[in-house]
Amino acid sequence: MIGGKGDQYISDLERGRGRPPFEVLCALAEALDVPMFELFSFQGIEDDLKSLKKKIETWMQGSDTEEVRKLYRLMLVASEKRSKHS
Repeated sequence: MIGGKGDQYISDLERGRGRPPFEVLCALAEALDVPMFELFSFQGIEDDLKSLKKKIETWMQGSDTEEVRKLYRLMLVASEKRSKHS
């Protein structure tokens, strides 16, 4: 179990089904012993800036203020990690 969630829940997340709460993402990153931003590093994701921005905009349209705040914090962490490794 990770973050109080069972194997089926984790399997569903791996398939892109559902939006896990921030706390579950933290627990998953800790259990995998990786920085949280690595949970969002996908091979094969479109590199096209226009496509990426459109996906982000679409996601944000269905999100409430708290979800957007959490995403923003994740982006800050990823940006900080990237600048430390440069």
